[in-house]
Amino acid sequence: MEGGYIGKMQTGGGLGHAGYEGQVIGTVINHGKDKYWGKGESNNYHIGLNAGEETLEGSITRLLLRSIATHSKFEPSSFLEEYVHFMTTPGSHNDAFASSHHRHFYGNYAGGLKPADCAESSEKVHDASDAFTFPTAVLVAGITSDGDVAKVQEAAIGVNHLFRKSTTLDHWITLYTELLTNVLLSKKSAKEAAVEAGEKIGFDVVGSVEAANEKAGQIDWTTYLGGDGTDPMAPCPPEKNFPALLHFIYRYSDHGIKKALLASANGGGDNVPRGAALGAILGAEMGVQGIPEELRTGLFNKESIEKEIFAVTGGAAVKSEL
Repeated sequence: MEGGYIGKMQTGGGLGHAGYEGQVIGTVINHGKDKYWGKGESNNYHIGLNAGEETLEGSITRLLLRSIATHSKFEPSSFLEEYVHFMTTPGSHNDAFASSHHRHFYGNYAGGLKPADCAESSEKVHDASDAFTFPTAVLVAGITSDGDVAKVQEAAIGVNHLFRKSTTLDHWITLYTELLTNVLLSKKSAKEAAVEAGEKIGFDVVGSVEAANEKAGQIDWTTYLGGDGTDPMAPCPPEKNFPALLHFIYRYSDHGIKKALLASANGGGDNVPRGAALGAILGAEMGVQGIPEELRTGLFNKESIEKEIFAVTGGAAVKSEL
């Protein structure tokens, strides 16, 4: 869970399928961060970040945006080269944590495999909720510039094949890209799109929210921010966290993006990637004008992030201009 502690997690030795037995964290990637890992440690996952600074997944998403802007499209081989350079360069980011797919990738890389062969290949996608992050960048950039929805969705799904190869994960990313596309193209409201996505997986979104509201009792929506145990505290696997995402969309979207994001954070579980996906969907519906100023000005790398977004959207970050 993103709000927890790194603790005793595998940093090397058997990560990946290339037979590499050395240390990955601290030597191959996340240089100098191995001191925060291992037995006896109880450091927050993202120790080392400044207030308002993006996590490693956010930094890689920014790298992806810059790559798309440079090549005028998502170019897998170029981005893979840029990703390897970024991750293996000391001081390229401040986050102490790296998800298992990065650790497996660089276990394979350090074991001598070519980058194109380093992806984690497994149907076990334990921490795969963060796999929604990279497709968001490809989807938004592609729909803005290309317009071929089917082609862009295929590319959005394919970006994760650089890191993970899993038909199970492809299923969940497909559902997510369909959800975001419906909102981006104004085919459906976020709530309508969430209900439709829920129907595809047999999850009663409306019923989940009604049950939460009933359990919470009388709610003062001017101050309510969840965190009272009525929302799902979903763990990492997408079969748990994707339904939770739909719940948060439906329950909180009428009350503004800030309240929705805070409620998701207060809900616990794997709330960082879920918050990123939630912010993308509600941001697509509400546009820049619907995002409180403090959520943007409080970003540590605000100016750079704005330039990177505008470089791939042509400034079409406001929904009415899409």
